[in-house]
Parts: sequence; C-alpha cells; structure tokens
Amino acid sequence: MARTRKTLADTAPTWEAPAAIKLAWFPATFVDTDGELHRRAKVYVTGDDRVVAYYSARPLRTDNEPDFVAALEPGQDKPAAGYAARSGIYLTLANGATVAVTPEGGCGCSHPLKRWSPDFADRVVPW
Repeated sequence: MARTRKTLADTAPTWEAPAAIKLAWFPATFVDTDGELHRRAKVYVTGDDRVVAYYSARPLRTDNEPDFVAALEPGQDKPAAGYAARSGIYLTLANGATVAVTPEGGCGCSHPLKRWSPDFADRVVPW
C-alpha cells in the first residue's frame, strides 16, 4: 500500500515539525477529511494547534513527516479524554472540515507504530 500524505491548502506545503504536543492517541481510528478510515493510527494535537496523524506502518521509520497534517480552528475546547473519548472526538480544522479520532481499546502492542514516536512527541504542553 502506497503512503500518501494529505495536506490541506491552509497548511504549509513543507513539513515543519512542532516543538511539542498537547494530546496524543494510540491506538486510534482516524477518519480524515476525505472520509477515509485509518485504524491503529497515532494521532497528535501539537503545541502549535495542528492535527498530525501517522497511519502507515513503515518498518524502521526514521522521519517525522506525517501521513496527515492540518491546522486546527482556533479557540477549540480541550477534547474529552479517557473513557469519555471512546465515543469519538471531532476536531474542526481551520478550513471548516472535520476529522474524527476514536481511541481504540487495547494497547496496540503488536503494531509497529507502538514502538515508534516522532521526535517532537517527547515534550507535552498544556491545552
């Protein structure tokens, strides 16, 4: 399966990694702006208010370039966490589109993305 990177028009054309994250979900089901469903995704809300998702499980992944990146609409409330998030979280993007994140049960321990994290995920900042 070929890896495709989805970038919305309101996002910079080149990937610039953020300095930190606000929230992270793994394993999660991620529904992108085209309605495509990606299971066992690793999804972040970054410190600079972007949604960043990784769902291709390339072996020995060495880059931080995501499979999906888009700016969030400013001023959103912090999404639900823990069991309250199990029914799904909807994040509104700067262009008005919506993406959905649903935390999955289990730990995802057999998936290659479990053992990999982008460099920027080491630092967490408050929402």
